[in-house]
Amino acid sequence: MKLKQDEPPGTLKKSARQEVQDLMTARWVADMIGVAARLELADFINAGAKTAEEIAKAKGLHANSLYRLLRGLASYGIFAEQEDGTFTQTSRSDALRKDVPYSAWASPR
Repeated sequence: MKLKQDEPPGTLKKSARQEVQDLMTARWVADMIGVAARLELADFINAGAKTAEEIAKAKGLHANSLYRLLRGLASYGIFAEQEDGTFTQTSRSDALRKDVPYSAWASPR
């Protein structure tokens, strides 16, 4: 990759192939956000940091699959995985709570 002209130092120019791949994976990210919204994960985690196993047990979900979902979301700043294996809120996941003004909860569903 090359540095972009007229951009801040360190800004990399993406190849057309990378830009297309980014567009294709955007659908996957949107799907993950939609699942998190349907499962109301942000509301559940808002009560305090939880492991995937705790959430899965409370919601009747498959723990390993939920863990992969949460890790994927965390890689985009939606939830944060802590060193102890729990997941916490971020400003992005907070926007998916039902009880916040201008919530984005209903949008991806």
